Amino acid sequence: MKIIISLLSLLTLSAALANDPLEKDQWYLKYNTKNKGANIEKAWKILESNYQPVIAIIDAGFDVNHEDLKDSILINKDEIPNNGIDDDNNGYTDDYYGYNSNKKNGDLAGDYDFQTKHGTAVAGVIAAKHNNDIGIKGVAKGIKIIPIVKPEPMAKRKEKLPHLIEAMRYAMERGADIISFSARLKVTSPAFKKALRELNDKGILVIASSGNVGVENSTNRYPGAYADEFPNIIVVGSNDKNGKRAKSSNYGNKSVHLFAPGVKIQTTHLSDTYGYSSGTSFSTPLVAAVAAMVLAKHGPEARWTMRERLIQTSRPLKTLEGLSVSGGIIDAFEALK
Repeated sequence: MKIIISLLSLLTLSAALANDPLEKDQWYLKYNTKNKGANIEKAWKILESNYQPVIAIIDAGFDVNHEDLKDSILINKDEIPNNGIDDDNNGYTDDYYGYNSNKKNGDLAGDYDFQTKHGTAVAGVIAAKHNNDIGIKGVAKGIKIIPIVKPEPMAKRKEKLPHLIEAMRYAMERGADIISFSARLKVTSPAFKKALRELNDKGILVIASSGNVGVENSTNRYPGAYADEFPNIIVVGSNDKNGKRAKSSNYGNKSVHLFAPGVKIQTTHLSDTYGYSSGTSFSTPLVAAVAAMVLAKHGPEARWTMRERLIQTSRPLKTLEGLSVSGGIIDAFEALK
């Protein structure tokens, strides 16, 4: 009996040690009376890996050496980093970890620390490694990411759109299934719309933020303004742990598809640190991660009906009624069923 008890104790201790220490602060992984999160933990219990999706993150910068992210990056093994040569002749120099469409190389740090921090925090929501005894758990267990840097600021800068288009094309060429784009633009161009059409035709999902102005989402903000034409585009608002719209989150019963947790999101920060980040920038990658889990379980064909699936399986809440197409919060468990 003592031996059995000792073995059970060891198993319990082992399970406890496997838990990432900051998981306790990830309220958004749950859904209960106290935490109106995305029901991620329940979804993990039915997650099956029948397909290995890839998420490209287009953002302002990344810490690719972060302890909780470095193993989740989809390495381009045909490239030699930092030698100034396009070793694999794919048209992108030094894209070992990813690509910087502004600098035309593999330097993935932003121009400023706050830019690098932003992309690093977004990446952590999606892809922080599980059960490595450090940090947090990313929503999409075992997923691989491609970090891609776009120029900043660019919300109103039409002349910078070619860099964003190149970033999107790079995501296509690297085989991304999903693009997480924590931004919205006030400008567009025929070339930008053409790139979005190509993504749509290939079934590459574009998950975009609704914005953080706290107003009804404008129908002339991009890429969301093309959502009626391109069903691969999903626009995301953010909610707090009480299931209420975050005060800063934009909303719209036609222009925002659904809400996801985006307030006080525990995630990866610079130089192997962790902290809280808030905004639709962080509800957006959560939705991208749930979409990746759906693809992992149901296969690549699920991409063609993803937006409708996520809307129909969202958890409706009175507090969010009339504020998005779904009127509720993304529910990972229901989406995976």
